[in-house]
Amino acid sequence: EAWSHGEESTQRYPELVDRHIVLNCPHGRVFKTFLENSWTQLRRSWFIFLFQMPRLPEALISLQDYQFLEQLFTSHTSGVKNRDQFPAEVVEAYKYTFSRPGGLTGPINYYRAMFSSPKDSLPREKWTISVPTLIIWGDDDHVLQREMADCHDTICSDLTVKLVGD
Repeated sequence: EAWSHGEESTQRYPELVDRHIVLNCPHGRVFKTFLENSWTQLRRSWFIFLFQMPRLPEALISLQDYQFLEQLFTSHTSGVKNRDQFPAEVVEAYKYTFSRPGGLTGPINYYRAMFSSPKDSLPREKWTISVPTLIIWGDDDHVLQREMADCHDTICSDLTVKLVGD
């Protein structure tokens, strides 16, 4: 699930957490609901389904000297507003990092794990996050629908959502 580590720790051990801050990432139950009920979100999440395949995503991303990563940071359709933050040397650093043995597999495994069921799911009384939670959400994300930010009130008992423009 999208919040799997922070979400589960915060829900399982609220006494150890003072506050919970999330940057542009929906709770797993919110994300699942949007995938099941929103054609727009399903279309925007196409890559997550590709990432479920073993080895193929790593092979595709590494083609043509990691051209995919370069496009991700510099194309007009990627959603990056300020492409000046990704000069050639920064893009090359990302390409180098992800070209290291296993450099792509770890990040892709995050998405692979989204659909796996935890062995010991949380008991129902721990489904609500009781610690103060702040969600900071960019209102022009090209992958996640902005409406997701507003759907956490049934998951978080003490919630603040701050939208960031542009």
